[in-house]
Formats: sequence, C-alpha cells, structure tokens
Amino acid sequence: MEEHRSHGHVIAVGNQKGGAGKSTVAMHVIVALMRMGRRTGVLDLDVRQRSLTRYIENRARWIAARGAHLPSPQILELQESALRSMDEAEAEEAAALRA
Repeated sequence: MEEHRSHGHVIAVGNQKGGAGKSTVAMHVIVALMRMGRRTGVLDLDVRQRSLTRYIENRARWIAARGAHLPSPQILELQESALRSMDEAEAEEAAALRA
C-alpha cells in the first residue's frame, strides 16, 4: 500500500509599499489555516522591521497572559548579514534561507 504524503505549500504576501496591510493579511491567512487544522509556519522576510514576527510574538504573549487555547504558527527568523561585501552578504543570506 502506497503512503499518501502531503506536500507543503507556500503563500507569499508582498508589496513594496509600506503600510499596505501585508502583515495583517498574512496574519488572517495564518489564523484561518490554523483554524482549519493545517500545520502552519511563518517566514518573515522583512528582517529589519519584523512586523509579522512582532504580530505573532504579541499574539503569543496575549495567549500566555490569558491562558487561552489558541494555535500559534511556527516562526522562523532570518538575520540580515553583517558582511560589507554585497555579493558575500547576499550569498550568506541565501544560504540561511535555504537552510
């Protein structure tokens, strides 16, 4: 009997303009998927502002403070390279993303 394996999906929410609602839209999609019972992970690619990461951290604090039983996504954080060479920094960041 062949085992059925489910593959992950990637949903990207992006816009170059700040304040367009990217983090809010992403959070609503995340919560909807979790409420549907989907295992959900988050990768916030805005390593400077971290809006979505902070949104999720605030949610986790709220859940902990109230003892609520709400799902939380797994969040993976990338760090901005400190290398001064653009080529080396991009290579380092690409390797971190692949890992």
